[in-house]
Amino acid sequence: MADRRSGKHWRLASHNLILDKVNASTGDLALGMVSSPVFADWFRQPAGSRFVIAALDEDLQQRLGAQQKAVLLSDETLAKQKQHHPELALNEYRLIPEIVRKGKVIREKDARLYFFQRQGHLYMAAIKATEDKAENYLVTFFRVRSEHMRRKQRRGELIRDWQRD
Repeated sequence: MADRRSGKHWRLASHNLILDKVNASTGDLALGMVSSPVFADWFRQPAGSRFVIAALDEDLQQRLGAQQKAVLLSDETLAKQKQHHPELALNEYRLIPEIVRKGKVIREKDARLYFFQRQGHLYMAAIKATEDKAENYLVTFFRVRSEHMRRKQRRGELIRDWQRD
């Protein structure tokens, strides 16, 4: 019988290696991660773990005061997301790295960064750094109407407008 702790240790070591690589690279690695079957498996059964879902550029990392580029999605947040936004499918979560890389970015007084990008629908993703600034987390992701984005922009600061290739 396999030792469950060794599997958990292996996942933790793999996750830390991925975090190091994402923090040292561009967001392209995060895009590759969410496109992989590994993400699909995690999405179905994320129990007790987190996944690198996106990467911030240096400017956004500094604006958050964050120590790393990597953006994590926790199992708790994914469970909340699936409960409150069951309409969102796996393929939509796979858009998050691109939304973070190219989306309109607004910062409000709560120090979160709000990303908006039109990919068929208009999506909003919110990211915050932990209190100690050691990690960044996706805290919400859903489809919005344009008015929601305009309200955020009126109350916040436009950090970056839409990006094009």
